[in-house]
Amino acid sequence: MIPDGLMLHASLERERMADVVETCLAAIADAGAGPIVAWASPQSAARQTMEEWPAALTRMRSQQPQSVRVVLSGEKREAMIYNNESPWGVKIDFNVGSSRASEFGGRLAALADIAHQLLRRGGIKTLSVRRQGGGAECLPEVPIAKTDRHVVVTTEREVAAEYEDPQAFWAAWDRREQVGEQVLLFRAMNASDNVSYLRAVLEHQATMARAARPQRTRYFSPRIRPEERPLYSAGEPRLLPVGYEATSRTVEYSCLVEPDEHIHLWEINALSDQIQDKKLADGRQIDTVRVVFFDKQMAMREKRPLLDVGARVFFQKDATQTEEVLE
Repeated sequence: MIPDGLMLHASLERERMADVVETCLAAIADAGAGPIVAWASPQSAARQTMEEWPAALTRMRSQQPQSVRVVLSGEKREAMIYNNESPWGVKIDFNVGSSRASEFGGRLAALADIAHQLLRRGGIKTLSVRRQGGGAECLPEVPIAKTDRHVVVTTEREVAAEYEDPQAFWAAWDRREQVGEQVLLFRAMNASDNVSYLRAVLEHQATMARAARPQRTRYFSPRIRPEERPLYSAGEPRLLPVGYEATSRTVEYSCLVEPDEHIHLWEINALSDQIQDKKLADGRQIDTVRVVFFDKQMAMREKRPLLDVGARVFFQKDATQTEEVLE
């Protein structure tokens, strides 16, 4: 399944909206993603031809519009510049659709090039290029990368603020370009359909979730498409049920993982659903989920997703005692 579309979303610091419009048009032109064939301001206004653009830009400098929409040649490709003050919002939407699958790679590459052109012009506060629709709705939303971003702009300072292990974040990207303190990152640029994208990012996404700071990652009930199931559900379970204590309504799991092994994402999602539903599959009510690791090293390696979804994490101190990992 191919996404419905791709969107570049950015915020850009400039004195006036007219300056933002000129910056965006120049970036689009230098990326070879044009030409611009029409424009409108505000968004609801009728399209006007580019023959009227020079005079319109002059008026824009004295009469601040609410928004400006520009239409590119080709099917459903347009840019929107909006906001009332700096930083200005920029959205560039490229429709894809299942019937245009052959064009996905080219359109993603074009948006990535526009991102590069915008960054080199300066003033970028935030920027990402993301998929819109098209499956892969089973991933945790990790800081900066989220779930659906092929391209992001960030800094070493921002990554360090979001991740206990920043290297796990940097390793998740295929290519990087540095412009001053800002870094433009690219991943899964050849992954058009949902299965290809999931295959490219699944393990990195889980690694980033383990490396993030507490409560920075969000988990949702996964929506698995049939073609994604073999990839998503792969692997024998690492969380093994130990028992259920009815009085305290506590369910306990044990876990023993080798240094190169981890709890699968599908297990974390299933545990999250249990905790949210407050019951097991057979209907027994639960208030607490305990996961007990063989030793402290394992617990510290695997703790973050478990704690983030609301489980309690322990490790064996000796044959009879356990100790809880709080954060």
